[in-house]
Amino acid sequence: MRLIFSAYFLIIFIPLVVVSVGYATFTGLSLHNLWIDRVAHFAGGFWAAVLFLYIFREYSELKRFSEFLESWILVLVFTLGFVALIGVLWEVFEFTTHNIGTLGDTIEDLSLDLVGAAVAVILSFFYKKIDKK
Repeated sequence: MRLIFSAYFLIIFIPLVVVSVGYATFTGLSLHNLWIDRVAHFAGGFWAAVLFLYIFREYSELKRFSEFLESWILVLVFTLGFVALIGVLWEVFEFTTHNIGTLGDTIEDLSLDLVGAAVAVILSFFYKKIDKK
């Protein structure tokens, strides 16, 4: 569990997602296998949430702003807000690259981003409980 909330995870995980999504996009796999897109959005939301939580927990310059990390509901709200912002920016990127899906596809993508973030927040609370012991 400690690996998931470390800098190593943040550094290693994003290139894996980028390479796999890039490969699927350029070979046309994502058009024929919708599960690739779903996994990528879930993983992207998970990664963005871990990034957000890592930044506020590890950087001493932000410690005074990280009081919200004591309340699980505020952690969930702020993390979901951050991931929603990243997800919307990604959808804008898809729009500008003419990789336009339907409205249902966009809603599904954003939902999967948020589900990935919610899983990361839940895991962070288990990690926090284990770390206190």
